[in-house]
Amino acid sequence: MAGKEGRVQALIKNKFPKATLLHYSSHRLNLVVNDLNYVSCIKNSIGTIKSTINFFRESPQRNNTVPNVPILCETRWTQKYKSIYVFYKNFISIVAALTPFYEKQFPHQVNCIPNFVCHTNIYIHCLPCYLDLLKVKNHVKRLLEILKRDRENSDETFQNIFRRCEFTSHQA
Repeated sequence: MAGKEGRVQALIKNKFPKATLLHYSSHRLNLVVNDLNYVSCIKNSIGTIKSTINFFRESPQRNNTVPNVPILCETRWTQKYKSIYVFYKNFISIVAALTPFYEKQFPHQVNCIPNFVCHTNIYIHCLPCYLDLLKVKNHVKRLLEILKRDRENSDETFQNIFRRCEFTSHQA
């Protein structure tokens, strides 16, 4: 719809040259969240979460071995975040359930777990759990303040995330 040539935006601009395309706030926030997918480590971590959720959901027997993690929806950022958050909170039990399969099918990826934990922690750190559309503006403002504070105290922020990652990795 927003394409500049031959799309709705172009058709409206031809008829009303002063018209301006505006995305509503929820859509704009969704675009920002989706931009995280262009960061390869985040993209890989989210892909791992999605494939792990699908792996357990494909079999009722496997599905019964882990807590119910919602399907990761790529287009709805609140659902995507909820899925990743629930996955992260149940990470220890998911790793325990995965271990028999993981060691046989993916032995070369065992060393990737600390990186995965770190990237997931960063994702969780930057995004809210649930947002009401009326609170989006306040959340963006708060997020900018958090990022500014994190930049000003980058060593402390890194140490806190690292400690959470270390704790989670040791628990797994």
